[in-house]
Amino acid sequence: MDAKTVLSRYWDGNLPVNVEQIALLMGINVQLSDDLITASGEIELLDNDSVVCRINQRDGLNRRRFTLAHEIGHFALNHLNRGDKKFRDTSTQFVYGPSDYRETEANRFAAELLMPSTMVDWLIKKHMITNTHQLAEIFQVSNAAMVYRLKNLGWING
Repeated sequence: MDAKTVLSRYWDGNLPVNVEQIALLMGINVQLSDDLITASGEIELLDNDSVVCRINQRDGLNRRRFTLAHEIGHFALNHLNRGDKKFRDTSTQFVYGPSDYRETEANRFAAELLMPSTMVDWLIKKHMITNTHQLAEIFQVSNAAMVYRLKNLGWING
């Protein structure tokens, strides 16, 4: 299931997107953890078919939101299966770029989930909000994530 489908099924239309509520509605048990020393988050399919997502509570709010959206992506994109029950995402994967195609897919999913193209376009076209810091604040994402999203949507060149 892609991010647009998840948004259409589980999002209430308000900004910022409530990723915790979406996870809950999708049946994902989200836990803040201080046991994730080198990881931003992980998602696991348990033997009883329940899904648990642990997010590093030491990370800032925007980082935690992106990590949760990324982990929801792994779940929605069917990256979890019996043979590969857990995805663990380290901060170096986010900084230096993923080597696994599933990480790239989960990052794209997270960007679309947190910054839906329809809302980005609406804020820019109808409300004339073009300041990346202001947009990042509205979506509760990092400025870097907002710039990257705007480039992918064709609002920023290069």
